[in-house]
Amino acid sequence: MKVALITGAGRGIGYGCAQAFVRAGYLVAMAERDEAQGRSAQASLRAEGGRAELFGCDVSQESQVTELFSELERRLGRLDALVNNAGTNRPGSPLETSLEHWNFLITTNLTSAFLCCRAAIPLLLRSGGGAIVNMTSLAGLFGQRDGAAYASSKAGMIGLTKSLALDLSAQGIRVNALAPGNVDTPLMEQWISQQKDPAAVRQRITSAQLVGRLAGVTEIGEMALFLATQPFLTGVVLEAEGGASLGY
Repeated sequence: MKVALITGAGRGIGYGCAQAFVRAGYLVAMAERDEAQGRSAQASLRAEGGRAELFGCDVSQESQVTELFSELERRLGRLDALVNNAGTNRPGSPLETSLEHWNFLITTNLTSAFLCCRAAIPLLLRSGGGAIVNMTSLAGLFGQRDGAAYASSKAGMIGLTKSLALDLSAQGIRVNALAPGNVDTPLMEQWISQQKDPAAVRQRITSAQLVGRLAGVTEIGEMALFLATQPFLTGVVLEAEGGASLGY
């Protein structure tokens, strides 16, 4: 059975990715720093008949990433796909963005992906090759108001993806990126609820999608699965945004 490691798999897009991969027959290794959240997500996946193993890990910490991959090899014996999904956002204007704020988002969103890619390569090679999918964002392509740190971290994911695709293609490892737009996640719901007029904000971001709605997390997961399983694709940035980018 093929094994996929998904970081930040306890909720939101990460959980949607886990759903897509278990439904495709993968054993999913769930890397999650919130143990209670991870346990709940694991139970839900198993209730669907999927195979899912939980690994507690803060992937922004090098020592924990090293331990994660050592434990994954010991328990599961192989790795065929890595989805670097773990990340967060903390909006702030340029003047509000402290160095601590900047470093937090770069480390959480970008450094974590680099650490996991580096650690995954030997395991992928031992499995005969495989795939890496890095979760970027439309913000990485077009920027984001009050989001310089976040957009920079996601633009970095694109550079990381294309560079690794160049470095690893001869070894049978494909590397692609997925750039979602607005997705119906707990993080999105939290952000909307904090706005002065949540209903108006929800209407604005929904109407920006040509398809007339936000993406579901499982839809995004299915696109990550597509990138992980299509043998001709590498170095690709797939925009999963319901046509929203046409309005940029």
